[in-house]
Amino acid sequence: MGIKKVKLNYSPVAVRQSNEVAYEVSSDHVNAVNKSIDRKVQRNEAEKNASRDVAARYIVR
Repeated sequence: MGIKKVKLNYSPVAVRQSNEVAYEVSSDHVNAVNKSIDRKVQRNEAEKNASRDVAARYIVR
């Protein structure tokens, strides 16, 4: 009795089919979006740091 070789047929479970159309976006708009994202990230960091300071008061040491 030998080892039986089996050929495996790998096929993707989900086939990606996209009907999306690429649109041209001006660099000014991209820059505005990037600035908005940067402001939001900074705001989130500030809120996270503030909440850590408040939470530090309640940690039992």
